Amino acid sequence: TTKEILNTTKAVVLLSKATGEDLTLSAQTAGSVIRSFNLDARESGRVTDVMAAAFNKSALGLSNFSEAIKYVAPVAAQAGLSLEQVSAMLGVLADNGIKGSMAGTSLRKIISDLGKGAAPELTKALQEMASKGLTGAQAMDEVGRTAYASLLILSKNTAKVDEATLAYQNANGELQKMA
Repeated sequence: TTKEILNTTKAVVLLSKATGEDLTLSAQTAGSVIRSFNLDARESGRVTDVMAAAFNKSALGLSNFSEAIKYVAPVAAQAGLSLEQVSAMLGVLADNGIKGSMAGTSLRKIISDLGKGAAPELTKALQEMASKGLTGAQAMDEVGRTAYASLLILSKNTAKVDEATLAYQNANGELQKMA
């Protein structure tokens, strides 16, 4: 709506300026995140602050984040994962060379298979795997060929995901600094 556009304009313009990316991509990405996570357009500042923090603290960038989030956001939101948690997981994956659609589809599969559609189940499963030292064969058995590398990475980096999630929850003003 017109009101939603007005509520997001400042954040989207700052996102485009801060990332050096196209205004259209910035608007589409912020808009799809807002819709996918069932947020109000007035939360666009929070959304873009989380994105900026993730881009500054990991190998994520707007284009590969945009590509990943379109695959994982609907499933993650349904499971009860926050934007901050998903951004942290995507950041850890990006830091380990898994970006874009590969990150989005593998994370979607991990959430669906391990989390059984619920955030607490996913967190518990990842922590158990981390404590037991998940092997490649076990990861393959859990989520299959397309997502096992991502599962290995996430199970070995649960502390980094938790740390990044907390940082992104406190990312107020990050986009302004980045811009």
